[in-house]
Amino acid sequence: MRMTAFLVAWLLAVTAAHAGAPADLGVFSLDVVALLEHGEELPGDAAHAVEHRHFTYLFATAESKAAFEAAPDRYAVRQGGACPRMGALSGVGRPDLWAVHDGSLYFCASEGCRRTFTGEPHLLLESDDPAPSGGDSVRGAELAASVVAWIGGAEAIRTARAVEIVQRRKVESGDRTYDHTVSTLLVLPDAVRTVTQWDERVWTRAFRADAGFFQEPDGAVRLMDADQRAEMRRRLDRRLLVMLHHWLAGEAEAVALGADEAISGDRLALRHGGVTLELVVDPASGEPLAARTGGWGGPRATVGQVEHRFTEWREAGGVRVPVAWESWFNGQRDASADKSSEGVEVVANPPVEPAFFVAPLD
Repeated sequence: MRMTAFLVAWLLAVTAAHAGAPADLGVFSLDVVALLEHGEELPGDAAHAVEHRHFTYLFATAESKAAFEAAPDRYAVRQGGACPRMGALSGVGRPDLWAVHDGSLYFCASEGCRRTFTGEPHLLLESDDPAPSGGDSVRGAELAASVVAWIGGAEAIRTARAVEIVQRRKVESGDRTYDHTVSTLLVLPDAVRTVTQWDERVWTRAFRADAGFFQEPDGAVRLMDADQRAEMRRRLDRRLLVMLHHWLAGEAEAVALGADEAISGDRLALRHGGVTLELVVDPASGEPLAARTGGWGGPRATVGQVEHRFTEWREAGGVRVPVAWESWFNGQRDASADKSSEGVEVVANPPVEPAFFVAPLD
């Protein structure tokens, strides 16, 4: 696997300062209440400072400070300060490279990111998937039941406590070769933990219910804000095994949307919360041939329709898990996002420690 030297260097450079402590991500020196309420760029005063979710905010007046403290979620930076050009779960932007969109504050990672975001925010901010319109719920239930049977059966899915998918590869970048490992632990149906390792450097992302955190290679911790938790929830529910858990529990709806024009199969939409997962199903066997949902993709890395056409499955603990696919974005082939099964291992019901989902703060 090859990656650009720039991307690898960026990944290896995104670290925080103090192991085992909350990350200190900088100071926003303008009065954010005046900025968002009146469009005024008033310098803040250190005498009126508030620390909130890893950032320090300065205010021009005690009244602005009090307004922030009364409603911090209204005024604090969105997406935990993550650069909106790179997504809510990306690295943190710079407080001096701020932007306001729809009455909210964002921090961007570069001037280029800020220009792109302010020019096309609708293509960069993720949101809930649209609900399917119309469709046949009776046929939808039949198709969903056939998918459940093909995956391993209702009992196997219900009793699948956890699944871990590990991929180990060599990544070439410039004149270097890195040992690259990504381990994703699904604790069904409401938690996910991803550990990404480049040689000896490790990044962790964990989410469960209404809490989540990031941990950098030297141990510094960022807590997820509401935007980031919502995005983690969407990404979790977009996984087929998780969505089938919801459907078997009576928490997801299923509707058939007719025959698929691009793939020989029937379209099935499964809906839970803000996520719609559309499957193309072989009507004879129940095998899922493809999955479509919202998300990031394409050569410009924007929000749109992501499609995976499955090419390989692995069985673990009596259930089948997709491990390789071809990718499309907004109906166009996107080979750069193809998933290989090289170096993939699937483990059923691995050990799950409660500490995996607790932010390791001093």
